[in-house]
Amino acid sequence: MCISYGQWSRDNPGTAYPSMQPFMREASFEDRYKVLPMNDELGMTIHEKLLIMQKISPLLFEVFMRKYVGREKPIKIQIAMNIARDSYKRYLFAAKQSLLLMLSENQCIFLA
Repeated sequence: MCISYGQWSRDNPGTAYPSMQPFMREASFEDRYKVLPMNDELGMTIHEKLLIMQKISPLLFEVFMRKYVGREKPIKIQIAMNIARDSYKRYLFAAKQSLLLMLSENQCIFLA
């Protein structure tokens, strides 16, 4: 879900071109999209929850956005935010779990 949201927020998945295939066979759905495309309703719901996360815990929000929307490598995120590898993993896990809790329970619960 997080990877799908990142792809949804970056570009329009309907306009992506399939990669070149051997023997010019027709590209399948898996060739075009590495993850399932997200519909706009779910994308906007996740975006609203992320705005709540930004107000309450900007650190979790920044780690989540750099990882999934910015597609930065973990080492670059750790250096830019001046955090340790273990802290990066904890923040990312907390952000994902908090987002899942907000989506499933419709409550503002943060683990960190």
